[in-house]
Amino acid sequence: MAQAHYKALLGKVLLGFITEKDPVPSMLEWVAHQMMLIEAEGKVGAEKGKHSKHRKTYFSGARVRQMDTRLGTIYLYVPKLRKGGYVPFFVTERKRSELALAALVQEAFINGVSTRRKIYKFTIGSMYTSYLFKAGHEITVWISSSYFPHFDRNLNTGHPFGEDEEMVPANQTIYQDKKFPSRVILPIIPK
Repeated sequence: MAQAHYKALLGKVLLGFITEKDPVPSMLEWVAHQMMLIEAEGKVGAEKGKHSKHRKTYFSGARVRQMDTRLGTIYLYVPKLRKGGYVPFFVTERKRSELALAALVQEAFINGVSTRRKIYKFTIGSMYTSYLFKAGHEITVWISSSYFPHFDRNLNTGHPFGEDEEMVPANQTIYQDKKFPSRVILPIIPK
């Protein structure tokens, strides 16, 4: 019975996006808002606009933040709290991956990495996080030569930025042999 209720509710919400020019970013914006509301209400100790003896703080408006995603730019209305502050969990997780990418770009810039078909060693550290990987789960490592619009477009020609119009495909290779070993080192935290 409850499942049918949630399906009907979800169906009604999704039908509201049919009139949108591009419904997928709008749906992502809605889901992000719902996740922030649930998380913020947990920090407050009460639903928005409801009284509770378990309340720890109060909502105090919202701040608008732009978030660039692979689906396009969305706008988040991040709840503000009177005490304690609030940053959505999906923003802090994203910051960690952006820090790793920025470290890689800085390393490449400092070492003058621009030559093709040469193997470079990169060490990316200081990625402090705590995540539980259950047995059988896997980790995915993504490699990219560009992070537009956060950094200038890299058209992969080897020329200075802004001088080319034609793009050249870039291929990144992660070597996994005895001569060029690759690895991801993760600490194991005992229970």
